[in-house]
Amino acid sequence: MASNYLVANTEKTKLLVFRPSHEKDQTPIMINIDGKKIFESECEKLLGLHISKDLRWAGHVQVMK
Repeated sequence: MASNYLVANTEKTKLLVFRPSHEKDQTPIMINIDGKKIFESECEKLLGLHISKDLRWAGHVQVMK
């Protein structure tokens, strides 16, 4: 982004990490953007879909009921 003179909006930036559930190290990830900490989310809404980090649709289906 920096090479294209772009800046991430830290108020709208989210972090969703997809990894196998059997992976031993499930430590949440945190990134730092312009001095603001962005923590890994369990689930995020993208284009009307609720996507969870385990790629299951239970959260989306539950919201739709």
